[in-house]
Amino acid sequence: LLLDVEGWHTYFWLAFLPLILLLLVGAKLEHIITRLAQKVDEEKAKGHEARVKPSEN
Repeated sequence: LLLDVEGWHTYFWLAFLPLILLLLVGAKLEHIITRLAQKVDEEKAKGHEARVKPSEN
């Protein structure tokens, strides 16, 4: 019912799917990069040299 209200067809809403996926992936990558930068900053505050270590999280 939501996708077919007053003549709006499903194809119209499907056109927005790539944009929504792009925004979701971009937000996730931004979150990952921010966490990584925070970890590097914490290591620098402890006096360790700044290097990026891969993690499983």
